[in-house]
Amino acid sequence: MKVYWRVRIWDENNSISPWSEIANWEMSLLNSTDWYAKWIGAPAKLTSNELKYASPFFRKEINLKGKIKKARAYISGLGYYELYINGSKSGDHVLSPNQTNYDRRQLEKWDEKRIGNMNTTVFYETHDLTSALKEGENTFGIILGNGWYQQADRPENPQYLYDSPRLIARFEIDYENGQKETISSDESWLTSTGPILYNGLHSGEIYDARLEQNGWAEPGFDDAEWLNAELVRPPTGNLKAQISPPDRVTRTINPISVTQPEKGIYRFDMGQMISGWARLKISGEKGTKIKLVFTEEFGPTYGQTDTYILKGEGTEMWEPRFTWHAFRYVDVFGSPSELTLENIEGRGGEY
Repeated sequence: MKVYWRVRIWDENNSISPWSEIANWEMSLLNSTDWYAKWIGAPAKLTSNELKYASPFFRKEINLKGKIKKARAYISGLGYYELYINGSKSGDHVLSPNQTNYDRRQLEKWDEKRIGNMNTTVFYETHDLTSALKEGENTFGIILGNGWYQQADRPENPQYLYDSPRLIARFEIDYENGQKETISSDESWLTSTGPILYNGLHSGEIYDARLEQNGWAEPGFDDAEWLNAELVRPPTGNLKAQISPPDRVTRTINPISVTQPEKGIYRFDMGQMISGWARLKISGEKGTKIKLVFTEEFGPTYGQTDTYILKGEGTEMWEPRFTWHAFRYVDVFGSPSELTLENIEGRGGEY
């Protein structure tokens, strides 16, 4: 249901303002029984051992049999997710959804066990897909990150872990002829790993561009080697619409200088503390490994490291999806050529 509203005010002299412009909001899914969708994840054999902290990719091809009047996606992915429609990312949110106390934890190491049991909420978000979908073949794609749900930064402290990444999604399509269609997450979705071999909240991301699967979120992609998703345990927190502001990239920040403190190391000074990450622009041979180490203004690196492995196809641009850092300096290791101020940009905002 779409609800419309407007507002006017009375001041201290009891003067009445004109009415505001009419605004609106939509009612969403209020109860877990409204979803008619299942929590799914990648099979354990897909993300075991060295790929435990890799990002699973999911896809679903559909055929829409009419002109679309309205389309909505309701989705939550834990710890983080990105939604793609026909190859393009939906929305400008990053590190979504916002952190909550999603689920029950592993409690054996908690001195005060009530702390580990404060599980109440899982946020979901709503996407307007009306202009993104078309009559005929379409593809939904979703990438999951570990985030706060499967913390990769402290494997020696299992009490901080919830569980492996998982998602739930419901897509509602209203056709111009009055008919409706619903597509939901279930075990018919297909899943695979990809170029994100590791992602941790602050410890960084390892991205191997050689493993990119071009067109994975588009119709007609050859997914013969992908596996079916598996049904997983639903988090114990209740699904609620996220009304708190999402994270977004608010600024792109250029470095003020680049120096070489040692041979083979390029140090970029961003001129201020940043909460975010760096966007890398570089070229080189296939398989070249570039390491970015992030350092605070007066402190150590705290293990903040991103790694990018080149695919060797001209100039390559990359920034991570599921990590963020607090830093002023970025040290770049492994570059096959001399770097300039053009090779690094800061992404995020002021710290």
